[in-house]
Amino acid sequence: MPDVEKALLDIERALEEKGLSPQRFSGSIDVLRAYCRFNKERTPSFYIYRKNGSLYYKCFSCGRHGNLIQLLMELDLDPAQYGFSPHSFQRRRRGIETLTNKFGDYMKERLVIEDDSTLRDFVKRYEISAEKEKILFTLRSPDGTFRGFISHKPGEKYINPKGEREPYLLYESISFAEQNKKVNHLYVVEGVFDALAFHRVGLPAVAVLGAGVSRMLQKILNVDTFSVLILVFDNDETGKLFTREAIEYLLKRRLTESPAVPFVLKLPESVKDPNELLQKLGPEGFWGYVT
Repeated sequence: MPDVEKALLDIERALEEKGLSPQRFSGSIDVLRAYCRFNKERTPSFYIYRKNGSLYYKCFSCGRHGNLIQLLMELDLDPAQYGFSPHSFQRRRRGIETLTNKFGDYMKERLVIEDDSTLRDFVKRYEISAEKEKILFTLRSPDGTFRGFISHKPGEKYINPKGEREPYLLYESISFAEQNKKVNHLYVVEGVFDALAFHRVGLPAVAVLGAGVSRMLQKILNVDTFSVLILVFDNDETGKLFTREAIEYLLKRRLTESPAVPFVLKLPESVKDPNELLQKLGPEGFWGYVT
């Protein structure tokens, strides 16, 4: 049987070691409260709570949530040490090793990363791994809920999760405005590596991944309020269609609901998308161009 109490003690210690200031609660379902490791915040909003005899976590700032096994893995604690099946932890670690061994050069070239250590930190933060001959990118809905993986074999098309029809996006951009009050803008792009190009230089971005642009923007603005949405779609006909659809939706919504102002960032004619611009200019040049 899983040793929940032992896990809780070690989680508390791990949060303390990471400087997240965990505090015990008594007399309520909340067991621990701490600062969230996934975003910058002034007031603790990360809770570990007990439900039906098990522990779960949720950040009420960024929306990240999950069960005890997921939390242990996020904190680099092996679930097998607490009576849980070791497969999930080992699979994640093996997935990162497979990624760096099989696709390390490919990823470093696409993201303009020079060393393996930086690549490992990056793919771990953005939940990227590999299995067999494919790279796996984690997908989340705008409220932070895990939706599955999009798989990619270099040189081939991206494959979306089976049966997934709702709009989804990449990574941790939602609630970015809440995490950093100085930031009130969001870059909206088409593809996986386009979003990663912006994250590579510390800028908030989401990828619509072929979903309906207006539906995606609606989902985003229902979760967070950004005053500026910067559209950076590809230099092709599809990119132009996405841009028109997004502008029409945002201008229509602006009249009734949201103050979000759309801006279009024009890419140089010599590149097809933001990721190619990153590779051409490097991180510093890319940051200077898009800001």
